[in-house]
Amino acid sequence: MTGSMQVLMAGSIPITPFALVLKSTASGVATCRLDMLTDGSITTSGTGNQSTCVPPNWALPLNAANGTNFWVQMTINSGTAPTTGTVGVRQSLGLSPLWSWGRTGVGVTSANITIDIYSASSGGGPVFSITTTMTITVT
Repeated sequence: MTGSMQVLMAGSIPITPFALVLKSTASGVATCRLDMLTDGSITTSGTGNQSTCVPPNWALPLNAANGTNFWVQMTINSGTAPTTGTVGVRQSLGLSPLWSWGRTGVGVTSANITIDIYSASSGGGPVFSITTTMTITVT
């Protein structure tokens, strides 16, 4: 897992670098979900969830208006695209975007993903970027 580990300013809101591991292990069916909420927090969930996000936020201080000034884009570098959520285009963090993956039956589903946070809806580079791997194992 890689990612910048410095606090970046985007206007008056500090973007908080985070380390993210998306992982679920269960028997029968397993799911893994990532929510980036408009207030600046991040939640992970799923059946057999073993995911971690440290710290559990993309911006501080937490404020209901944070998402109105930022956009996020998830890119699938390799592996399985999420069954829920939009990839490959910027979307407003004001809409609390989410992505989820699922697997039924024994085996492994994985994806190498990049999450970029932008301070504009188009143009310009990201103010924060992280690349990580999502893994679901069904036993």
